Amino acid sequence: MNELVIFDRYLSANDGNTAQAVPAFMPDARGNIVGYKQDGSAKAPMIRFVSEKPVKEIRLIPRHEKSEMADWNIGLVAMVLLLIVMTKTLFPRRFRQLSGAIFGSNYLNQLLREWHPFQSLMGVFFILAYIVVFGLYLQRLLIYFAGSDQTLTSPFTFFALAAGVGAFLLLRILLVNFFAFLFRTQEVSIRYLTNQVSYFMITALLLLPILFVLIYNPFKSVFYASILLVLALLVFRFYRSFIVGLSNRRFSVLYLFLYLCALEIVPFLLLIKLVLLFVSGEV
Repeated sequence: MNELVIFDRYLSANDGNTAQAVPAFMPDARGNIVGYKQDGSAKAPMIRFVSEKPVKEIRLIPRHEKSEMADWNIGLVAMVLLLIVMTKTLFPRRFRQLSGAIFGSNYLNQLLREWHPFQSLMGVFFILAYIVVFGLYLQRLLIYFAGSDQTLTSPFTFFALAAGVGAFLLLRILLVNFFAFLFRTQEVSIRYLTNQVSYFMITALLLLPILFVLIYNPFKSVFYASILLVLALLVFRFYRSFIVGLSNRRFSVLYLFLYLCALEIVPFLLLIKLVLLFVSGEV
């Protein structure tokens, strides 16, 4: 006959021949006594009150990494959102002009008559906001497609991606200014760069609520919907840049198309290549 003896922290099960001390225990959902080891795993079965079926070993896996990442991710998103709200409150007219510049020439012309985004703190802020938001978004894509590796969830990965996005933007701005100086098209370059800042602003505003969802509930449908949104914004930006370029009749449509491919498509392909290098572990 089996005996059950309960001590302070241990359970002793005696089958009549031998007695064995096991770790502290508690019943699980199926009514089985489960003893827990110090390393967090549960060894079962021990004593069955209800079920006679063998119970597989249960291993408890902590989720501290995801919660810590969510904390600093949501902190960055909240900070960017707060600064956007402050900017809209302090400069409502400029905010409205910049948000509408990419959708039509009227807002773009009105904006350039009154101020220049690259000579204003507001324009610089939205460029930095885009770098932060898009860097977080790229990191979320990496985690989704490559797995929740500790390296990918670290702040270092975010800073590396954000630095890469910032470097691409800086390179494009320098190239635009260089071509403007070379071909003496400063006016068109100013309109083009203003159009870009407006795009950065709209993209950051649209990605912020998506990031809130991806941080806490990374649904598959949200990921693919966000990718389609980013691609649609890129196509629209290319179209608007082409329209702005047509205002200068010194260049043919073919040269303008090749010029925009060098400034729009090639940097985007290089950015995709950088992300793929992160996924493969080569960076």
